[in-house]
Amino acid sequence: MFLTAVLYIMKTFYLGPDGSFSGLALNRAIELMNVSESERIDAGENSNIIPLLRDNHGSLAVAAMHTDAEGRVEDLFRSLMRLLDTGAQISIGAALVTPIQFTLMGRRGINLGNAKGVVAHKKGLGACPRMVEALLNSEEVTSNSRAALLVATEERFGDWLALASLGCAEKFGLEVIAENVSNEPAVTTFYVFGNGLKLPKLKSGCWRLLSFVDLLDVPGSLHELTGAVKEHNSLYIHSIHKDAKNYRFVIEIEFGDEETALVAAEKISRATLKAMSFAFPVLS
Repeated sequence: MFLTAVLYIMKTFYLGPDGSFSGLALNRAIELMNVSESERIDAGENSNIIPLLRDNHGSLAVAAMHTDAEGRVEDLFRSLMRLLDTGAQISIGAALVTPIQFTLMGRRGINLGNAKGVVAHKKGLGACPRMVEALLNSEEVTSNSRAALLVATEERFGDWLALASLGCAEKFGLEVIAENVSNEPAVTTFYVFGNGLKLPKLKSGCWRLLSFVDLLDVPGSLHELTGAVKEHNSLYIHSIHKDAKNYRFVIEIEFGDEETALVAAEKISRATLKAMSFAFPVLS
């Protein structure tokens, strides 16, 4: 029997605290990538994850990039976009499409009838609008697990309820009021990032190409870019004005295999002023 060597990494970054959906996705990523971590660090806010990864060679990070209910997590995409100006060697090992079950929880004696409101991450509130409407007041925090921690420990939130993972109720000593309270089945896509790591290539029948590109503000530049990938089904294309002369675009396309995705990345590179592309498998 041959054993695959475990890749040892110094640090991993995620949106905590412990018990968060991001932490659960990190557990899955570590298993899939066959890595061993020495230190797990709560980034505190989504906007900190990519800068922390960038500044720590040999590290790995997991971040929620899309939710079905609320769309893309903009601060993560903007953090990635800024790497185009730094030349940082960041890789994406996989996209993990993950079902999420929101649980409503609170201190003993607090329920839907007497709670002052509900606290959660913005995406959690967006996934559970019926519950938010029933509780009248809501407040956004940096993560759903932090919402559970606040309800469990902070006097101000002692008579509020939190939306978080079921594991947070046990971890923070809260009572479960209701499980799976999102309006529709909730799904979050987490990206697995590496800095200076040779991550294994996971098998998948679906590959995603994510490209950040700069275009000169000249006639025909956008036409040339879209023409380079016109035979493929683009998931998303969005422009952001960069400066007086240039525009920055985000492009996402899905393919059946890695080779086709890499060919498309090369076409995009030839059609743009500057490009940074990632090709990675999508795993359900």
